[in-house]
Amino acid sequence: YEPGIAMRDVPADEMKHLVKDLKGGVQVEKILPGSPNRKLREEDIIIKAADERILKGHQVLALFKDGPGPVKVEVLREGERKV
Repeated sequence: YEPGIAMRDVPADEMKHLVKDLKGGVQVEKILPGSPNRKLREEDIIIKAADERILKGHQVLALFKDGPGPVKVEVLREGERKV
């Protein structure tokens, strides 16, 4: 099962320009047609999901391996942390 988003890893050196205490994250580049996503927006940077710190896209994909379902996600949106 796929989450229906296109994403890219945000390395620590790029992230430090946004928030000093974060060492990376995964940015949502595009919400794909048919995506089950209801909370994420394009440009969001996923920093935590299911109480796990997110640094790489494969971590996000692993959360959806058993199908769609609610996953608590914390993002950096427009410079602010949002749950």
